[in-house]
Amino acid sequence: MNGRGLFFFLLFLGVQQYSGLAALCARRSLSANTAIAGTLLEVAIGLSSTDSMPSAFILTETLPDGLQFLSAIWNEKPFVPEEREAQMLKWFFGPGGKTVSEGILKYQLRVQTGTPQKVFFAGSLQELGAGCVPVSGERILWLNPLECSAPVFSPESETVFEEELRISLLGDSAAGGDFFFCFGEPESWDDWLPYEGAFFIHHSQQLHAQSWLADGRASPTANVKYYRRGNCPIPLQRGWNLIGIPLELSAKECLKLQEKHCILANNTGYCSPEKLGRCGQVLWIFSPEDDCLLLTGLEPFERGVQPLSKAGWEAVAFVGLQENMRLKTTETFWTWENNCYRLATQLQPGIGYWQFQLP
Repeated sequence: MNGRGLFFFLLFLGVQQYSGLAALCARRSLSANTAIAGTLLEVAIGLSSTDSMPSAFILTETLPDGLQFLSAIWNEKPFVPEEREAQMLKWFFGPGGKTVSEGILKYQLRVQTGTPQKVFFAGSLQELGAGCVPVSGERILWLNPLECSAPVFSPESETVFEEELRISLLGDSAAGGDFFFCFGEPESWDDWLPYEGAFFIHHSQQLHAQSWLADGRASPTANVKYYRRGNCPIPLQRGWNLIGIPLELSAKECLKLQEKHCILANNTGYCSPEKLGRCGQVLWIFSPEDDCLLLTGLEPFERGVQPLSKAGWEAVAFVGLQENMRLKTTETFWTWENNCYRLATQLQPGIGYWQFQLP
């Protein structure tokens, strides 16, 4: 065999050895991602291969400082490693030439340090005559993590206000976190806003807040609800009027409607008292003369016009205490005005509308 042929033969053998090792897989999992001084922790390393298992290999684990090795088992049988300096453990698999089976190595540790810190596990597999394959999976452990409590909203949840409300966040800064908050349910990270000081709200709101630490942890979530109370004057013309209930009404406010001649807009029957006054409800009200119906209630969290629930014509209301909303050219709403239907150019609280949706 010439020199070139010998080179490729040796290269082939090396590739075969490395391929056999590359087929080996070791994946680590931790019984917990946080631990405090004095507690026990179990580490499990699953060993498998996409090819046949080799006859012998070495598994090495380097433990973080502050952890004490106690014992180990391989496939539920005791398996003592060689302990070396610098927190290094070595397990020798397959002495004697017998092929090693797949399985799980488990070992127990005790946390000795009381210092808050983030530590890392490191490990590798090595077959004789080949390179190393790193152990994958979980490798980060938080030791004695600082307690991170949720921020506190001020004022407290369920506060009712008029016009505007000043909101602030309070909390323990010992953990060194930053406050973030969001309006409504967060759907993505972009919904969270950094808290830079007290701010004002002018509508009913659901708010959430967390404290975010530099190490990537977050506190539990603080949740509050604030309600704006307001008035909505609804002008009534002589005759029939199509109105929409823009607020959450109390039982006392609903009595104002019960005194009127009310019919649900979506059917031909009279509205029973127990069903009258729901926010977003659309009603026909008969007034013997020009009048004004003044409703007082709590603004809902969802303002504006809710999406249609079915195809065809549906009665809708513009709910909330916000100003009138001009319509887009692609939107068509009809309202009842001067005893006839008219195409609406803007939407306003207290008025009922008809909208059509294609199937």
